[in-house]
Amino acid sequence: MKHKTCFVLAVLTASFVLLPFFAGAQGQTIRGTVIDKDTRQPLIGATVALPDLETMLGTVTEFDGTFVLEGVPI
Repeated sequence: MKHKTCFVLAVLTASFVLLPFFAGAQGQTIRGTVIDKDTRQPLIGATVALPDLETMLGTVTEFDGTFVLEGVPI
């Protein structure tokens, strides 16, 4: 029973480790920071979108102006 439990844990761990590699094959990730042109301060809650895709992708910036768009078609 102990060997079976170890095997199941090993398979689950390997799945979580390898999952990002398989997910990355479906698209790419765009990361960035939105800042104000004049003050050079990060913009909180700014909308970042890619409207020219079949399905529009978008997100909102965090408190430090950063954003992440995942699953963007190549």
